[in-house]
Amino acid sequence: MLIHVELLYGNDGWRLAGDLILFRYISLEVFKAMSVIALVVLVIATGSRLSAYLGDAAAGKMNSELLGLILFYRLPGLLELIIPVSFFLAIMIAHGRLAVDNELTVLKSTGFGEPRLLKMTLLQGLAIMIVTAILALWLRPLAEMGTQAIK
Repeated sequence: MLIHVELLYGNDGWRLAGDLILFRYISLEVFKAMSVIALVVLVIATGSRLSAYLGDAAAGKMNSELLGLILFYRLPGLLELIIPVSFFLAIMIAHGRLAVDNELTVLKSTGFGEPRLLKMTLLQGLAIMIVTAILALWLRPLAEMGTQAIK
């Protein structure tokens, strides 16, 4: 049984099945770069906070047994800042790689315009916005309450 591509995806949404393959490819490139950037920055920021907390514990201002728990409660606040910035940098890297490898030229020559690429990028941005909103509006206040309960 043959199914026409427009019947499967509709005229307003994804025009071709190739769009889904391309969306998956671009998303994978963006999220791989984003996870590497976020991990590096998170390790640096966590190490900086850990050194400050170790200084406080050595001075007797903080209980040394609770350092790991306090550091864990501070993670949502760090991720709230790191994720959007790493996503922005990952978009720059992924789209730059597409341009350097002449993949954007090939896409334009096959009729894949910039508005469709922008639509794909905005869908990824929507997912990152939802994750950041959950971190900022739900997890960070819970973590702050946990931190206050410990101190």
